[in-house]
Amino acid sequence: MNKSIGKKLSSLVLTLMVMMSAVLFYAQPVLAGTIAEADFYKSKQEEHAVSGTESKFAFTLPVATEVSLCLTTNQTSMVSIALYDSTGALVSGEENPKQAAFGEYQPAEDGRYTLTYKWSLSAGDYTCGLTFGQDTTYEARIYGNLPEVSINKIKAVITSGYSTKLSVSGEKVKSWTSKNKSVATVDKQGKVTGKKAGKTTIVATLQDKRKLTCTVTVRKNEYTGIKGELDQVESGSVVSLPYKAYFDSEGNLQIKVNILNKTDKRVIALTDLKITVTDQNHKTVGICKVDKRKVSVPANSTKVVRFTIRKSAVRRSADLRKADIGCKGNYQATIY
Repeated sequence: MNKSIGKKLSSLVLTLMVMMSAVLFYAQPVLAGTIAEADFYKSKQEEHAVSGTESKFAFTLPVATEVSLCLTTNQTSMVSIALYDSTGALVSGEENPKQAAFGEYQPAEDGRYTLTYKWSLSAGDYTCGLTFGQDTTYEARIYGNLPEVSINKIKAVITSGYSTKLSVSGEKVKSWTSKNKSVATVDKQGKVTGKKAGKTTIVATLQDKRKLTCTVTVRKNEYTGIKGELDQVESGSVVSLPYKAYFDSEGNLQIKVNILNKTDKRVIALTDLKITVTDQNHKTVGICKVDKRKVSVPANSTKVVRFTIRKSAVRRSADLRKADIGCKGNYQATIY
């Protein structure tokens, strides 16, 4: 004959309240993506100049700044350096074209030579012309310092349906774009909203044409806690661990609880059960109360049981990734 034993489940009080909170913001704002020195032109490979023939390359300055021309050559050679504006006219200056002599070259470690020349220029399009006195192999680089800019995050993790704010300091943002709008979108103010689980890159294009990026990872709106293992439970105890929670397609809050029975009896019911879901601000999202729920968990085994908080009983929407779920109650067991 079966004999039911009502037993107070002290260990069923969830002492391990797990908060699955992912770091969405750093503890302090992180200035990332700073740009100070920028290349406006750089040879992709060695160029070959013919004596007396002008070699040209174009570059654009997004802002007014001082720029440097660095020539690396295989030999010292007389060279005429001309700078043209967007109309093709020589830019007015102290010496344009500049005539560079042998003595202005500096030896480089690789056996080649370098020559550096500077201009202070306004924003705009330019062309540099080089005329060497003899056939020369060279590489050219135009570079300069731009005002430092930064984006407040280079990486962010958000929950589907929720948002984070990106911002840039040091320059105005011309546009914000998402490389995968199905994963996350971004508005004109840099507000990023998660659409579905995945990863995308948010690009801030600045007024001076520079770009800063933030890699955004979007996670599902679900709670993931510790499911637990039987060997982690004290002998003679029964423990209930809410380890998964999510909103179903109808807006009901589904909660999965793992019952770990580390006794020599079969658990046949959970009684006076109360499951409380709270958000990151410790406000109640929903409460599930059960006077008695029949279960069958054999001795020294586990079983997953699902509970539902109806949409009508859900008090507020919540980022479940950052929620707390508490569980307490009693159980009934049988010796057979």
